[in-house]
Amino acid sequence: MTDANRLASLLARLPPSPDHPNILKAAFPDNGQLQLHLEKLGVPQLEMYLVWIAPDRFTAFEEVGKGGFATVYKGTVSFQDRKGEREKSFALKELRKEMVPELVMSAVLTFCDRQGNALPINELIGLTRHPTNGDYLMVSRFSQHGALEYKQMTNWRHVAKFACRLARRLSTLHALGFSHNDLHPGNVAFAGRGNFHVASDSWNKNGSVKLRKWDMGFAFVQMTHFNTQENWNT
Repeated sequence: MTDANRLASLLARLPPSPDHPNILKAAFPDNGQLQLHLEKLGVPQLEMYLVWIAPDRFTAFEEVGKGGFATVYKGTVSFQDRKGEREKSFALKELRKEMVPELVMSAVLTFCDRQGNALPINELIGLTRHPTNGDYLMVSRFSQHGALEYKQMTNWRHVAKFACRLARRLSTLHALGFSHNDLHPGNVAFAGRGNFHVASDSWNKNGSVKLRKWDMGFAFVQMTHFNTQENWNT
């Protein structure tokens, strides 16, 4: 499948008006800027699904890591929503032109997740630009509790329980016609309150002691019938 056909196929999975619109739209009014930038990227259809965060809104901005395909930053911004004045940090992943299908796929998976599917994804929130070099950046939630590669676990019951949760979510992903194809402990990140997602780059490591027990936990994922479409890389 060519990139153009893949892009068209992904866009076809998005309804024109989502039942669950992005709740941050009101917090980040853009005066048409989002539509302008999406048109430059060739995907104006995403306007209803994303927000635009102007680069000058960031009160803090730093590089947090480089994956195999892109640089990831952490940006902090203050905004007003129904809970009052808030300050929140977001993950900002470099978006090159050839990565636009990834942007659309993330929008599709975020939409599917909001429809009630429990997917192992990091919710796509919006789009911004690097405040210095102007590169486009995808905005998603910042996983403040680090990667599974550095997660300490106290007993096998917890390892097996998490492996089952991960396998079930991957099974849901497969049922929708998607697979990750790059599973390894550094690509599973924690956002707190038991929430986790499978990232495309390992960039948020919290420095805890690495436990090889996870290798056995991931072997358990491999043995379950939920996960026949994935290979686990250690």
